[in-house]
Amino acid sequence: GAAIIATAGLGARPAPSSGASPSSGLCGVGAVVLAAAAVGAAIAANAASPHADAQRTRLRYTTQSILPALSWLKTGFSSKDLSPGDVRVICLAGCDVCVGKTTEGKLFAIGDKAPPTGISFSAGAEVAGTKIIEPQYGNAFDVYSGLPEGEWCPSPPVIGKAIGTITGGPTAVAVFEIREGFLSGDVEVLVDTNAKRAFEADYWKGVLDAQGKDDGTYY
Repeated sequence: GAAIIATAGLGARPAPSSGASPSSGLCGVGAVVLAAAAVGAAIAANAASPHADAQRTRLRYTTQSILPALSWLKTGFSSKDLSPGDVRVICLAGCDVCVGKTTEGKLFAIGDKAPPTGISFSAGAEVAGTKIIEPQYGNAFDVYSGLPEGEWCPSPPVIGKAIGTITGGPTAVAVFEIREGFLSGDVEVLVDTNAKRAFEADYWKGVLDAQGKDDGTYY
């Protein structure tokens, strides 16, 4: 019969018979160990999966609402540097602003993007009373309300009308508050210093929304 061998720490176990191979016993033990390791790895993967999904959810981007930040900014010139009917274009906090004087000599400030194509008023605009007329299609705008006045795109004949219709019809220009320094006489304009950031944020939001929803998810 098989002899009983006592092994320290393991208790008693039967000794292999003379006909059994020691290597076959070792292979059986190795297979059991590998199987146990595979089961453990599967359990660990299943346990980690919800955490990974939650982590991906937290990494989604978010959109930010950028609030206006109004500030009086100096133009770098004084009121006496402008004659009645003059206009001067400057960039303040990323905003192109057309500063000028009416034919009566009163200061005004409007956005330097004349509809319908966004041409600069510095390209040859004319001031007539409290109106400014852009040079490309002859559109007139009130310098204090920004609203268009009179016929839209009156020149050149026929072509101007067609361009005005294609581009969406009458459009207003932005207007800004303006003042003259009490002692210095410097011209200052009230500008939203966050306007450029807000515009860029809306632009990228639109680009991202073309690929998926703007909250980081997809359709």
